[in-house]
Amino acid sequence: MIMYVTFTFSYTELACAIPKAGGAFDYADRTLGKHWAFFAGMAQNIEFIFAPPAIAFAIGAYFNIFFRSFPSCLFLLQPIYCLRHLIFRE
Repeated sequence: MIMYVTFTFSYTELACAIPKAGGAFDYADRTLGKHWAFFAGMAQNIEFIFAPPAIAFAIGAYFNIFFRSFPSCLFLLQPIYCLRHLIFRE
């Protein structure tokens, strides 16, 4: 909890100091240069790609403890949801 609060405060300070919408790339570009900014931007992209599925998997595993009788064949709905997401871009 303490680490999350300090991260939030430091990110807020960076957002006020560099008010350009670009995330980690812009912050690293200002402080470390273009080469390291590229790596910071790629790290942020990798985080955005892999974090949501990992969180969803963890939440699903947690709820599986409480709802074991839930039908396990619902994983067939996942491709339908992904296709809908690609078509409608919510």
